[in-house]
Amino acid sequence: MATIAGAAEKVQDILGALTGIVAAPHEPPEGIFQTPFLVSYPKSGRCNTQSNAWAINETTIVAALYVARVNLPSDYATAVPFIDVILNKLASDTTLGGAVTGFTGPVTWEMHVETWADAKYLVIQFNIPIKQSPAVT
Repeated sequence: MATIAGAAEKVQDILGALTGIVAAPHEPPEGIFQTPFLVSYPKSGRCNTQSNAWAINETTIVAALYVARVNLPSDYATAVPFIDVILNKLASDTTLGGAVTGFTGPVTWEMHVETWADAKYLVIQFNIPIKQSPAVT
């Protein structure tokens, strides 16, 4: 059965395998020790129950790429090329290897600075709207 957690893990596996990403654990650690670092998780969603045996889950999965915030010009140069790489990878497999039915809208992204465990990072956050049709058990 397709699960929301399984979809987030599949995003993590697909994007974490990209060249240049040095860490992409399935469970977020207390701190980030190597960058570029990728973490994926379910952000929000809704479930439309179609019957007592069928439902449609619409979920936004976040894939966040972290680059250590040390020197803005070099951090920027490291982070920005990943935007096209990640968007192209997602566009090439909109079912995420069969983990989802498809995307429900455009993949959006934003860049910001974030603190994690007292360290600053330049972050590119991708919002991936997915749809799953799991059987109700």
